[in-house]
Amino acid sequence: AVIAIVPGSENGSEECDGKEVKGWLLSCAPRAVKPLLAKFAALGCLFEGLQSHYKLMIDGKSGNGAFSTVVRGETPQGENRALKLMKGKVQRHAVLREADMLNAAQGSGYIIRFHGAFSDLIVGESSARRRWALVFDFHHRGDLYDHVVSRRSLTESQALPLAQNLLHGLAHLGSRGIFHRDVKPENLLISASKNAVLTDFGISTLISDTESLKDTFGSLGYASPEMLQGQSTGCHGDWFGSGVVLYFMLSTSTPFLAPTPDLIKQRTCQGSVRLSYGCFEHTSQDCRDLMLKLMAVDIGERWTAQQALASPCFKALSTRYSTLSDSALPSVRSICAGFTADGEDRSEQIPSTCRSGISPASVGALAFLSPANQQHFGR
Repeated sequence: AVIAIVPGSENGSEECDGKEVKGWLLSCAPRAVKPLLAKFAALGCLFEGLQSHYKLMIDGKSGNGAFSTVVRGETPQGENRALKLMKGKVQRHAVLREADMLNAAQGSGYIIRFHGAFSDLIVGESSARRRWALVFDFHHRGDLYDHVVSRRSLTESQALPLAQNLLHGLAHLGSRGIFHRDVKPENLLISASKNAVLTDFGISTLISDTESLKDTFGSLGYASPEMLQGQSTGCHGDWFGSGVVLYFMLSTSTPFLAPTPDLIKQRTCQGSVRLSYGCFEHTSQDCRDLMLKLMAVDIGERWTAQQALASPCFKALSTRYSTLSDSALPSVRSICAGFTADGEDRSEQIPSTCRSGISPASVGALAFLSPANQQHFGR
């Protein structure tokens, strides 16, 4: 079998004029094709044929947002995946940007695991359009918001391990220069092992993108003062959001709740956090200090994720942080080195720095050139 890898251009075509490398042809045993392509997909390359890879399931709860719908999908092997189906108004560049952010964010057990992106051409009577989808791990326990509301709040001992998970995830993102920009309970999933897993990188950006940092993105009630004012300079807004999430877990409310959006913004910028409610009666002083430090209006006084993890609150907790792998950019050669001549997967024997992180910007399209089973991948 032969696999072709074609770099994509900025406008989405497969033309690479002016570039020295036009593409690569890889030869491998037929039994290695599917696992090899799956690895490329998880590293940001695009597939076609979503429903040939996943059976869409409409049972149970699905998430329906302004720009996407999340449903459960089942692989031929019976494994569950979460499929984020983009709605028609979502632009191509937005989907590819989210895929780039997800790819760069991999490597932490507290960040959603990304399994790839799909772009299918849908031909209608008068026009054709692209249907985009992103594929993730499926977490059947749902999100943190429902987890908390169904229990009418969490105790400090129940909330702190989840806060610790979130802070480890944010520390990981910070080390990659990624600003999530939408930390809130709805974007935290509860895993089978009851850890919090951060998802939804739709408005994430790099802290090196100074123009993007000026955008006033975020969710009211969780966005920090500088985010609301378009004055972000780094990941500080994520740390602020983690403090609000901890407050929510203990109270089922947010500290800046108000009747109108303008009042929410005003209270956020004032930093008026009240901990005198009855729900905080049994909250320790260390936990109170943690929330206040994370929600400090002045970013110079606000705790980073690393500083928060050193809080006495977490001293008694066992270390729950897990690192999956580093994310250095590998070469095509290193990916293919994971397969022996007979097609057996040996990728776990490759150093972690060679197993993750291909940028979708550098690998734009794949095509499996088998006469018996041709699959196309494009960007």
